[in-house]
Amino acid sequence: MALAWREQGEARRFFFPMFSMMDIPPGQAGPLISDVRQSRSSPASAQHGLGGARTTSIKRIWITVFGLPRLMGQTQHSPTESETHAMRVVIMGGTSGIGLSAAERLTAAGAEVIVTGRDPEKLAAAKDRVAGAEQVDGASETDVTEFFERTGAIDHLVLAFSPGALGFGPLADVSLASIRGAFDGKLFPYLYAIQKADVTGSVTMISAATARAALPGSVALAAVNGAIERIVSPLAAELAPVRVNAVAPGAVDTPWWSFLPEDQRAAQFTSVAADLPAKRIGRPGDIANAIAYLIGADYVTGTVLPVDGGFTVA
Repeated sequence: MALAWREQGEARRFFFPMFSMMDIPPGQAGPLISDVRQSRSSPASAQHGLGGARTTSIKRIWITVFGLPRLMGQTQHSPTESETHAMRVVIMGGTSGIGLSAAERLTAAGAEVIVTGRDPEKLAAAKDRVAGAEQVDGASETDVTEFFERTGAIDHLVLAFSPGALGFGPLADVSLASIRGAFDGKLFPYLYAIQKADVTGSVTMISAATARAALPGSVALAAVNGAIERIVSPLAAELAPVRVNAVAPGAVDTPWWSFLPEDQRAAQFTSVAADLPAKRIGRPGDIANAIAYLIGADYVTGTVLPVDGGFTVA
């Protein structure tokens, strides 16, 4: 990506598309920028179009797009073990599927992870894999209030629970009560948890690709997840410097699909995978990696990150 520039005094002024003009003093441009000095008669200059009237003047400066974060002094990556040491993370809905996979991923990196859920058996199975597992109904204001009062300040909050496939089906066949239940089981509890949690680092919500897809039978799911995605930007502005993002999974092999018999679920996955650029169904670990990335990416906020195997662009 070529950059336009001008020499003004001792500083060179660079013009990045979509970025404001920035000054880089001589000697501070970093290793990713190279000054290209070519004479007019140089074979290289003739080949690459670098020739000009002056034989010693700087003619062009290039930087790769991938070098931009380094130039700007930012490095984006998932947290390493040293970076997550003593980091406190709460994952609501962290006893199965995506939430549990994220809990295990972050715990392995050294974070102190507390998961919540409603199912006693799933909590018992998860408690030895994480720092803490507490029975909390995410849709209960009393449970959520008391939980965050006990927990105190945390670095990161991940909201990964949902009421499952409630509201799924053609609109003509779905009751208004089911649609309300879909909102009551996800959107409103997410908002309430954000109100009550004492978060210092980031909030990551799980939406879904249905928010941006034209899938018959997904009207209620699209409404709920679309609402979650639309609150990301204003929350990021309102809660700053706490960062707010969302991950939008596509079809992922989790217990969410338990409403389908095993043979129908397998057939559904096979059909969906055939149409995806990735040619496979998502795994909980795929979404866990995205969550870990957003937790560690301290220059990313107000973002909805699709992790759907190319579903929304196919």
